Amino acid sequence: MGRRVAPDNTNQDTVCQAHFDEIATSWEQKYRRAGSMRNRTELFCREVAAQSGDAKVLDFGCGSGDISYHLGRAGFEVTGVD
Repeated sequence: MGRRVAPDNTNQDTVCQAHFDEIATSWEQKYRRAGSMRNRTELFCREVAAQSGDAKVLDFGCGSGDISYHLGRAGFEVTGVD
């Protein structure tokens, strides 16, 4: 993807939001059971869960919340921010 520039009469935030709305569905597909990111997600969650299930976790850039969800199920107190 090339760099997007907002026209003079368009707010840059609106252009940015539209861009992320456009690619959001592709990210969710990457984390599904057969998605390309699934193995990395499962490995990460296993490694973090092995540390301590009573810790607080900040999932910054959480997207669809897949990692937050699995860490929460492992006993962590999770805050997800995207």
